[in-house]
Amino acid sequence: MDGAELVELLSVVAPMRFTRHKPLSHARENLKIFYLLFITLNKYGTQLIIAIIIFYSQRLWWIAAVLLVCTPYTHCRNVTHEDIRDAMMSLVHMFRVSEDKLERHEYREKALGEQLKRTLAGLDKKHRALEPLKGMISRLDERLSNVETILLQKEEREKATQKKTNEALDAIQKALQTLAGTVNKNAKPPAEDNLTTTGDNLERRLDATDAKIDNLKVEIEKLKNALSKEALHAMCLEVASDINPLEKHISDAEKLLTKYELKLNEYNVTKVQTDFVPLNEVSMADEAWHSKMTEVMERQEKDIKKIQKLLSDAESMWKDLPRLAHFQIATNRTLEAIELAKSDSRENDEKSVSKITTKLREMTDRLAATNEDIQNSLTQGNTMTERAYNDISRSYDTLRTEVQTLSKSEHVILQTADNVIATKKRVEYGVHQILAEVGELVKAHAKHLNKTLYERFENVETMILENQLTTRSNLSDKIEAEMAPVWRQIGIMYKQLTANKESLDKLTEQTELYVNGSASTMENIDSKVGTIKSRMSEVDDNLNYLLGRLSLVTQEFNQIKTGLGEALEKAKSGLNTVQAKLEDAGPGPHNITSAEVKP
Repeated sequence: MDGAELVELLSVVAPMRFTRHKPLSHARENLKIFYLLFITLNKYGTQLIIAIIIFYSQRLWWIAAVLLVCTPYTHCRNVTHEDIRDAMMSLVHMFRVSEDKLERHEYREKALGEQLKRTLAGLDKKHRALEPLKGMISRLDERLSNVETILLQKEEREKATQKKTNEALDAIQKALQTLAGTVNKNAKPPAEDNLTTTGDNLERRLDATDAKIDNLKVEIEKLKNALSKEALHAMCLEVASDINPLEKHISDAEKLLTKYELKLNEYNVTKVQTDFVPLNEVSMADEAWHSKMTEVMERQEKDIKKIQKLLSDAESMWKDLPRLAHFQIATNRTLEAIELAKSDSRENDEKSVSKITTKLREMTDRLAATNEDIQNSLTQGNTMTERAYNDISRSYDTLRTEVQTLSKSEHVILQTADNVIATKKRVEYGVHQILAEVGELVKAHAKHLNKTLYERFENVETMILENQLTTRSNLSDKIEAEMAPVWRQIGIMYKQLTANKESLDKLTEQTELYVNGSASTMENIDSKVGTIKSRMSEVDDNLNYLLGRLSLVTQEFNQIKTGLGEALEKAKSGLNTVQAKLEDAGPGPHNITSAEVKP
């Protein structure tokens, strides 16, 4: 047998080698193979059929033995171009079958990729389920902003109360200035009058006036000391704290003025109609009046000291307000803790994503390994086909003689055809059984693979959920533990601010009452001083004879006036400094020195 006959036999046997384990969709190819087998049976006889059956199924060896005994020797024909074309078509079919296998592997890889996409989508949904944490953090931010707005509103209210206190202090300062003006007016020297006295009386009167001037100097020095910065501050505090004693003192001063007015009336009624009035009575009345005025001034000095004490307490209360800076620091710390919690949640998400990516990489590596195994199996199949081809070429020499005998036994072809049909049915039945078994194995393997993948993804999901739940619970516990002292401090600050507000309201009410009472009393004093002036003008008509000697007295009184003006200017500057200290420095944050920070 030459090469053409070998190619023809290969074209007949090779399709049977590669299509016996195909599914039912390849039934047409199997029919084509059996048709070629029938043609070769007509050409080469029963020996070739026996060899093919032995190659196809080892269970039919007894049929092959019977046919080898019964078959005669036949001649073979030459190979034509059609046989070569059929052999080439069979090779093309082999390549197509291998391509189908590769397509199936690609389809499996696509299905696996879709499963991975679905798992990633599920993980994405679970990640989105963690988004309520952002809502919780935003709610905490809103609560902190509400607390800040409440504190700012309280600061604005405190500013308003501070403005009221400043206005009250300005009113007190104006009242003190008017009081100093009235004192200066009352300290004016009497007018001169042309009266004639004796030398002895004049000397006595001059000595009395000198003593009176000395007393006035002492009293003015006391008044300067009383109108110092500390004394005025204490006076303001005392007036703001207790108004009733001041009203009592003012009523006492009014009583003294009424008594003085009655005495003047008695003096005017009982005076002798002479050319002069004795100065002893006038000096005694002046001394009594000055003594009463000094007592009133001392009482007012005590009241001013009390006011200064209250203002110092208010200053200490205002110094305590920088604790708001500590509260701001606490809020900043809480915000930093929230940012750290956000970063921790992000790190946990990144770690979970990295774990998933590593697992996906492992699965891709496994798929690559399976692909390599498939390629190795294909290469092994190719080597086995080559070996089969060599075996066929070897057996072809042995079959050559037998095929010649097959050409002689045409009458046996019908029997062999029946046998071939029977074997075909058996082969189809075996193929169906093999396909069913293979399908069951594939289904079982697919179920096992799906089950393992599902269990692994469920384990990954449970691990991720447990980690996220633990982190969320820890975060919530930390936030609650950190916010509890903050809320406690806010409650304490609120109580302190309410107490400060109540005290400042009381201070403003007391200062308003004092200012109103002092204004009414000063108006009464002005009216009474006017009456006193009218009465003193009558007295001055009788004292013109002291014009020459009292020039020195007028100079001293002018000096006293300038001293009182300077003292009042100092008091005014002291009140301005106190007012500047009490001015609000804004809502904060303030620069706090180390001395102001309390441990």
